[in-house]
Amino acid sequence: MNRRNFLQIAGAGAAAALMPKSAFAAIGSSQVFTSDANSALVDSTVLMGEESAVLIDAQFTVPAATQLAGITEATGRRLETIFITHGHPDHYLGLEVFANRFAPFRSECSDWLRAMQLSLHGILGYWKISRGL
Repeated sequence: MNRRNFLQIAGAGAAAALMPKSAFAAIGSSQVFTSDANSALVDSTVLMGEESAVLIDAQFTVPAATQLAGITEATGRRLETIFITHGHPDHYLGLEVFANRFAPFRSECSDWLRAMQLSLHGILGYWKISRGL
């Protein structure tokens, strides 16, 4: 099993674990996007159903998130949900790009990450300044 196959399976597993049972639809295909070294080589996965898509992790930098948004849009499916797998900034700082391009969509994260949201505002400000976002 190569890295991309592993990420596709892991992405589907993460979506299954976080998604309410009523939201399940057949996953027709998936696509893994890996940002370049300037954007920390972050992996994101787009899971595609017949009419909608689910994104696993929103990238680190605006250029990488913009590129991923283009890939997501090119699927021709409505972005339904973005899952943030954990609290590292390279998984959520690109959310703003998606909010500006695809709203409304649902965003989901673990209970642990939800509990960290209050402190994330300060962290987000720091990373935006330090990474030129």
